[in-house]
Amino acid sequence: MAAAALTLSVCFGANAQLGKSILQRAKNSAETKAQMEADRAVSKALDKTIDAEKESAGNNELIEANGLRLDMVKAELSHNGKTCEATKNEIKILACLMRRQGAIVSRADLIEYLWDNQVYIDDNTLSVNMTRLRAKLDRLGLKDYIATRRGMGYRV
Repeated sequence: MAAAALTLSVCFGANAQLGKSILQRAKNSAETKAQMEADRAVSKALDKTIDAEKESAGNNELIEANGLRLDMVKAELSHNGKTCEATKNEIKILACLMRRQGAIVSRADLIEYLWDNQVYIDDNTLSVNMTRLRAKLDRLGLKDYIATRRGMGYRV
């Protein structure tokens, strides 16, 4: 920016005020462009999040597998007349596993699905969510509902 100021002062000579005005407009324009790019990036990220939430809810507001009913709208799990509430991450974990019933879903796939490649999510974060979810499933009478395949991932 200093080089631009020097160039403008040479070009405009005595009329330095005009040069300063042009320099300020150029600076504001650059800041505006940067802000517009940042706004577009944020908007794109929000659109992606909204699309993902619509996809996860979509037409599958209720998912049933192996006796468990997952209500994604109410964020509830139910089995044999018992019901409990679930967090957003617990719902997403179960939805991902139930939609792929019988298939093994890797930890990496679950982490990517849950947190969409955010800066860095500790591997232990998934373990904590899984432990809490399993405790809720146990209270519903589904102790071993989610099976762990060591070195491979999880499955329902």
